[in-house]
Amino acid sequence: MAAPARFTFRKAERLCSRRLLDGLFRHGTAFNTYPLRFVTWRTGAGIPVTGERSAAAPGRDSAMQVVLSVSKRHFKHAHDRNRIKRLLREAWRQHKPILAARSPTLATQLAGAVAPPWDPLLVAVLYIGKEMPESLEFVSRRLRKGLDRLRAELPTAPPVSPL
Repeated sequence: MAAPARFTFRKAERLCSRRLLDGLFRHGTAFNTYPLRFVTWRTGAGIPVTGERSAAAPGRDSAMQVVLSVSKRHFKHAHDRNRIKRLLREAWRQHKPILAARSPTLATQLAGAVAPPWDPLLVAVLYIGKEMPESLEFVSRRLRKGLDRLRAELPTAPPVSPL
């Protein structure tokens, strides 16, 4: 029996590594579901996603990591950017099990049933709209649409990394 979906957004699921961020934006594939832009990259080669302090804090590995970003160009005030990021985090927390439904391997990794190393899925969700979203439901619908598209494109076996 599969483990129930947990609607959490742990520290280990946040993409913070500069090396992985650079690889994501250099080698990743992108698509838009306005006002969101998704950039994804399956690292390949069995590279586990670990933090710089992973030796000191074991168990911080994750099968999928995400970075959420809002442009400073369109939203000059930090409180506007923070509100949008808060909405994105909440929508991501609610809808991330959609990706696990497509890939049984990713589902078992997200549930913690498989030990690392694995090929992590890196996702960047960028808010590219110029206007403030009116509600969580609006952001949630757009994120869901993007995750459905990502789920359809997600292979069951990870591709070989270009590195």
